[in-house]
Amino acid sequence: MPDQTRYNLYQRRFFDFSIKDTDKVLDIGSGHLPFPLATHLADISIDNAYIGRAGAPFKYVDGKPVYECNIEHTPFEDKEFDFVYCSHVLEHVQNPEAACQELMRIGKRGYIECPSKGKDTFFATAKLSNHLWSVECLNGELIFTEYTQTDISGLGTNILLDMNCNPQTIREKAVAGLELVKAPILNTMLLWENSFPFSVRRQKTWPTNCRGPKIDTDINIPMELMENSKTSCLDRLHERFNALRCKLAHFILPKDF
Repeated sequence: MPDQTRYNLYQRRFFDFSIKDTDKVLDIGSGHLPFPLATHLADISIDNAYIGRAGAPFKYVDGKPVYECNIEHTPFEDKEFDFVYCSHVLEHVQNPEAACQELMRIGKRGYIECPSKGKDTFFATAKLSNHLWSVECLNGELIFTEYTQTDISGLGTNILLDMNCNPQTIREKAVAGLELVKAPILNTMLLWENSFPFSVRRQKTWPTNCRGPKIDTDINIPMELMENSKTSCLDRLHERFNALRCKLAHFILPKDF
């Protein structure tokens, strides 16, 4: 079975992490797909597979010590690690300020990756994976924006995520491949050294009318539709679009929509 870590699937094609054999490397939030170049692993929960791993068991690697800790408060010494790898973790944290400060405290340099807001929206992964923040990178600065309930709902359906994770047709397989080829568009990526700037925008500091209405757009996908591998991509999208249109028509959509 090929190595399915994000590093081997696409990260190594976009970045040279310049990690030496003698470097002490921490993967914080290693979960079930640890960073291959890590020498130490850490996760917020080792035994509970439903905290950040959707049921997947934690993966131990022979010879690599494991630590159970919160990224906002780690047990490590200042600048203990030559490189800190933090992939798809910061969008989950309660306190981004504390998490970012801790990464810079324990690491000399490192790599950060989070899903883009567009990716969370179209794949509806914010709700599925308990993402709390949209994370952007502008001129080297990480910008955290707290999700609203509408943001978390995304498109309200997991049909696009299903097509991406379990592609059935040639077109669906091509679309799934775009996630790897266009990874820098679908993810926020930052390779940093010494430190990095960041800012945090919480919803409570915004005017109430900026939050938008809370709309329940969740749609349950019929099992028979999910299992029918002969159903085309367009047919599946059309089915979900009609369901969503009917659900929202009385709320905001004109009659000719």
